Amino acid sequence: MAKSNGLLSKIGGFFKKFPLEILFYILLVFKITVFCTMLKSNSGMELNLGFVYGLIDYKIIYLLFPLIFISFGFLFKRWGKFIYLYIVDLGISALLIFDLLYYRLYGTFPSIKFLIYPDLFNPLNKDLIFFRSRMFLFIIDLVLLPILYILFRKYTKDWYFGKVKYRVIAFLLTFLVPSGCVLGKYYLYDVKDITNGEKGFLRVAWTPTSGIFRATPLGYHFFDIYKTLVLDKDIKLSNEEKQEVKNWLDANYENLPDNQYKGELKGKNLVVLQIESLEDFVINKKIDGQEITPTLNSILKNSYYFPNIYEENLTGFSSDADLMVNTGMLPITNTATSFAYPSRTLTTLPSILEKNGYTTVSAHPEVAGSWNWGEVHHSLLKFQNSYTLYDFNEDEIIGLGISDKSYLTQLATKAGNLKQPFYLFTVTLTNHGPFEIDD
Repeated sequence: MAKSNGLLSKIGGFFKKFPLEILFYILLVFKITVFCTMLKSNSGMELNLGFVYGLIDYKIIYLLFPLIFISFGFLFKRWGKFIYLYIVDLGISALLIFDLLYYRLYGTFPSIKFLIYPDLFNPLNKDLIFFRSRMFLFIIDLVLLPILYILFRKYTKDWYFGKVKYRVIAFLLTFLVPSGCVLGKYYLYDVKDITNGEKGFLRVAWTPTSGIFRATPLGYHFFDIYKTLVLDKDIKLSNEEKQEVKNWLDANYENLPDNQYKGELKGKNLVVLQIESLEDFVINKKIDGQEITPTLNSILKNSYYFPNIYEENLTGFSSDADLMVNTGMLPITNTATSFAYPSRTLTTLPSILEKNGYTTVSAHPEVAGSWNWGEVHHSLLKFQNSYTLYDFNEDEIIGLGISDKSYLTQLATKAGNLKQPFYLFTVTLTNHGPFEIDD
């Protein structure tokens, strides 16, 4: 019993000596947890408390990242300590709110690359301002804490500040230990890949929320800065390398003559329908005497048919097909092109048609952050406008989302209101895995 009382006394003494560090640490962990539960809701703005259990797998990381920020507080005294910790709380709270607002519209999160490529920010020109009452959870302490600190500042004389060397030791422990754990996990999971790709930590995933849940929003944004400024830094070619590239291009240049089809459809509307998981080999084939693709077979009787198209979908999958169709280029091999190079300057079909008086529009029945297609279509492919999931009524759901029947019906209505001639590029979703379709 005496030992228990002694332990409780030491814990109480610790809280009494370091109340600010402990208070702000608890607040940051709380806000990050609330933020992640909101992301897991359908709207991205509701509290989904049931998901707290789902965060248990990441609990150590959720405790480590806030501690790294809090650690610098040990280097300050009284008023300076409060100001530093308050600024950290304010900055992280603002970041979380901004993340939620951006995620609500794009299904992804703001990036440091927006400062380098401003046209990537809010590519669809949506209204980002959308305040919900639950956001008070991120700001109410910012209003109350300065008032409480001023009212009770006389009690700060009992707080422990210690000699400089002890404060430095406290800082080093609370900074180096969490940082070492984070870097160690990054090295093992993302650099050495000890799980053979089954698990990642900070690496880019097809959905940005995976990175948020694995590494907290703090880790996600830190890695985004590192990736943008270091990993994705452009390689400068020497004059010899540039000449080598030019020689290869000259040697492989195809000066193809025009054929009889050139200009035949000039001025006509162009609609490209990229059907998910459809391969050419099923066309005009039958099973037990029944056609697999009867509608397409009938259309082909009055169509130009180009079966000799060989896609090369690598780590980007369907997003690689978007690139190929609209640029005639194949993707890179080591990562998804849509994430690595969403802002390169290429000759694209939308930009060519726009110069010829076309209205160019793309559409996906999913949020703009999925495979980063919103940024890619705006900045790289140069579409004038895009429709995302939020522009459609999800009145029928099959598999991953809105059914092709509902989606294409609504899209046809929107296409009817476009200024002609227009180019409309879209993809379907129902045929996407896991291929569970109701009878």
